[in-house]
Amino acid sequence: MRLSRPIFGISVALAFLDPVLMLPLMILCLALEAGLALLQFATMLRLPSAPPAGRPGHEPFFSVHVATHNEPPEVVCETLRALAAQDWPRERHEIIVMDNNTADPALWRPVEACCAELGATFLHREGVKGAKAGALDIALAAADARATHVVTVDCDYVVAPDFLSRTAAELEAGDDWLQFPQAYRGAPATAGFELELGDYFATYARAANRSGAALPTGTLTVVAIPALAAVGGWRAMSVTEDAELGLKLCRQGFAGRFVPASVGRGALPLDLASCESQRHRWSYGNARVLGQFARRRFGGLRGWHVLAQLSAWQSAALLPAGVLVGALLAGERGAVVTLAALCLLAGLLRAGLRLALVGRRERAGTVLAALVARLALLPAAARGTVDALGSGRLPFAVTPKAARAAATLPLDHLALFAAGLLALPNALAAGPWAIAGLACLMSLLPAALLLSRALSACQPH
Repeated sequence: MRLSRPIFGISVALAFLDPVLMLPLMILCLALEAGLALLQFATMLRLPSAPPAGRPGHEPFFSVHVATHNEPPEVVCETLRALAAQDWPRERHEIIVMDNNTADPALWRPVEACCAELGATFLHREGVKGAKAGALDIALAAADARATHVVTVDCDYVVAPDFLSRTAAELEAGDDWLQFPQAYRGAPATAGFELELGDYFATYARAANRSGAALPTGTLTVVAIPALAAVGGWRAMSVTEDAELGLKLCRQGFAGRFVPASVGRGALPLDLASCESQRHRWSYGNARVLGQFARRRFGGLRGWHVLAQLSAWQSAALLPAGVLVGALLAGERGAVVTLAALCLLAGLLRAGLRLALVGRRERAGTVLAALVARLALLPAAARGTVDALGSGRLPFAVTPKAARAAATLPLDHLALFAAGLLALPNALAAGPWAIAGLACLMSLLPAALLLSRALSACQPH
């Protein structure tokens, strides 16, 4: 159930009718922003890393799993050819492609033929439940009995020839799972967008190595089969099955590590709508996993690191945005307006400082582009955070691997910009805090247009 848009409208209406009623809510939102900042900046503390909890074993046998659903065959086949070209011994790994619920044979038959050519196993199933998690569980059941580790690779990722051999070397430390960084391949115009994504790995994932709690992120993930079996496989209650798996592994005492080595790159989401869909899924899914985290006692340094990673994509901006607009339209000039504006400014400052620290060795233009991307995707993150409070489960949204024929208008950004224009005269009278908060809100549309333009420059012509 999607709650975000109705709740935004209700917050505008209530703030317009009686702004003072919204004062406790704004205090709560400001406290939430402060808590997120504390969690996320605490990851920068220099603490000793925990030794791996596992033990080195014999030479691994990798079962590489690629889950697909309605994907362009040429994209999947490029991924498979890179996997087939590994310098790791062929007798020490297998490749399994699990195609789930793709009704059109024109999409999955060419992949089946490619698998036959490369010696990979191809599975096609209809009626699979659980989206990607369900598909990966089917692949796990079909794995070779000699397999020691499952390796998940998204169907658009092209990995380096030494991916598996490097993985084997890293596993000598005895970790129960490994996570390599996600990255995009494409034009230099997306350097800022890559830095915005890289913030997660450079700070949250790297910091979690100190407690052996770097969460899996779904692709370029390596998990020991005994550990995977101990937590019941991939089955998940959220649409971010990777984060949920990591939470369960940590609870069971297993240890995982982030390896800061680039071993593969995936296809860049080629339009703003695709990026928003992806960010909404991350925010929504991880917020649902946060609910599981809260229901069971899980503390200490590991709990702190897991909590920081799960909250990385969350935003508390939706309600303050609605309250700021509604209160200004009502002519309010008091504490409600100030607190709502402070919430929005705190979220922007939190994002800006983190990106500046992560990109301190990058060009200023790249850091600015990363901030633009973060602002452009803020409405999607805020919607995902609130939508997670609803009942039921939203369907798994696959990120399109090709750009839409016509660009879609950023409706959320347009609506916020229009609301800001209506409230602007009263904001000028209300003072600098109101003006600054409204400027944050109205800056989202230019950010969305700039990101859309950068992504458009990377589309194949």
